[in-house]
Amino acid sequence: MLLFFVIAGSWYYMMYGLHGEIFISTFLGVHNMLRATVSEHPKFDVWYYYLAIFIIGFFPWVFTVPLVLKKYWQAKTWPQIDEKTGFLLIWAVTIAVFYQCMATKYPTYSFPYMLPLSILAARSLSNHEKLFKVVASITAGLYIILLFMIAIPYCQNRSAKEAGEALAALNVENNLVVGFGDYRTSAVFYSNQTIYRLEKKANIEAIKPKEMSWDSKNVMPFLAEERLANEKEVWALCGQDQAERFLAENTEGWKFVQKYNKIYIFQKSK
Repeated sequence: MLLFFVIAGSWYYMMYGLHGEIFISTFLGVHNMLRATVSEHPKFDVWYYYLAIFIIGFFPWVFTVPLVLKKYWQAKTWPQIDEKTGFLLIWAVTIAVFYQCMATKYPTYSFPYMLPLSILAARSLSNHEKLFKVVASITAGLYIILLFMIAIPYCQNRSAKEAGEALAALNVENNLVVGFGDYRTSAVFYSNQTIYRLEKKANIEAIKPKEMSWDSKNVMPFLAEERLANEKEVWALCGQDQAERFLAENTEGWKFVQKYNKIYIFQKSK
């Protein structure tokens, strides 16, 4: 425990030295205390969340659980748990229960208990080498197909990389750039521009960063939508499903420039 606190504690010490009080309020306050007590995504705060994540995330090796249970049910005897198995079970169950008690649920929080479960599954399959090879081969092929047919296209559709690169090529350094609707941080990265989140003036105060609030993640600069009428050179990005509403709310002087992967770019000039 002493070694653990020296290694882990040194990081906290250095981060506090670099960032001061904001490290305590943001990292420990928002990203620890707030996550534990207030759900970031309330619809996922259900008792079966990590059970569902286990069934999906441990595919296909999740079948080892009913196999082991069936083995001991048929033998009508309790399993003999040795020290190593007991350690792995305590590891997995403790972490699973701990995160289930937290208000904020994330699929990535299942990673720490997946490791001991993986070792237990491997031990249960140690005498079934042929079965293991067949299942592993089929699963590898399936995941490769899912990667290229679903995962990569989904990530590309969610990214504003193309629109960001287009902004960079349009030489908009001296112009105002705004984002309407979903704020895409990837557009900021690839354009290397300051992009303001466009909101109604009456709504801005309510969504600005606040201490111990999920609004603390709204670190982007804001701009009142009402100001656009007074601006001469403006570029706007908005999602495909928000383009019609954007033009309906901003009717004067806007022209469509280009569409990049479901992201529309509009320009206003006087």
